[in-house]
Amino acid sequence: MPMSTLHRDPRNFSYPSAFWPERWLIASGHISVDSKEARAPGPLTKDQFVHNDTAFITFGLGPLACVGKALANLQMRMFVCALLQKFEFQLRNGWDPKAYDDSIREYVNLTTPELPVYLRARW
Repeated sequence: MPMSTLHRDPRNFSYPSAFWPERWLIASGHISVDSKEARAPGPLTKDQFVHNDTAFITFGLGPLACVGKALANLQMRMFVCALLQKFEFQLRNGWDPKAYDDSIREYVNLTTPELPVYLRARW
């Protein structure tokens, strides 16, 4: 079965064809479906919200898995390396790393507090 079929099935996800990243925050319990942060693409109540984590398979599995998985992972690593080479990263003055670590919460998806970072070109 093609993964796109699972990903776009309304039995697995509410508004499956809509770009709606907040669905993951709702599913993890970080925000409520009826909150303004949810930004649902249409009318939706808590009872109507559908989210099946097991139906989301990013690169697929087995012999029919995405042939570009290794390339995608390599590109992500190269992108991060390029950022580190070209920019200096600096945290906001007065920002407390210990308080940040203490406020990280893990649900189904990891939720993190604000991380104020400034970038400055190295050259």
